Amino acid sequence: MSDPNEVSVLIDSTGGRWFTLEFIKKNGELRVMNARVGVRKHLKGGKMSYDPADYSYRVVWDAQKKEYRMVNLKTVTRFKCGKVDKVFN
Repeated sequence: MSDPNEVSVLIDSTGGRWFTLEFIKKNGELRVMNARVGVRKHLKGGKMSYDPADYSYRVVWDAQKKEYRMVNLKTVTRFKCGKVDKVFN
């Protein structure tokens, strides 16, 4: 599918702007998500017991569900932000 490092660099390059990800969920469904990183408003405190990057996951803010979500960077099939539109095979 996709290279997790390349997807992570693309997400980092958004600078907090909205972006669209298409990825395969755990159950095999294709999901399209409008998201952004750097959202701190809804944090409730506490710490995660693991580092998501160790498992090729990334925490993003989901615009539709208005919640934080984990995205498996290995299953991303498309990334779009502004003029950048990258499709992964």
